[in-house]
Amino acid sequence: MQIFAQIALPNHVSYEDYTVRRHSAAGAVATAALYTWGLDPEAPGGQEKHEGDCVLAYDWSVGPYCMELTLQPGTVTEQELARIAGSLTLTGEG
Repeated sequence: MQIFAQIALPNHVSYEDYTVRRHSAAGAVATAALYTWGLDPEAPGGQEKHEGDCVLAYDWSVGPYCMELTLQPGTVTEQELARIAGSLTLTGEG
């Protein structure tokens, strides 16, 4: 999870059910339930909350970047999300 610390500010983003699906010495692919919230004066209590299922990935052997794929809740089953994560391959330009 530390790898995503720069994009997941603790006071605005929460990952639950974080599960590593595949890993190597240089990277990892994981699934999680993503919850984000931020200030929105139009929302009750001044906050707006968004939920989604997500796939998180990085591979330092490809480049210094991480990836987050977020889906609306219920778009795919947990098994389908795991298959998406398992099939994901990060590549660099050669």
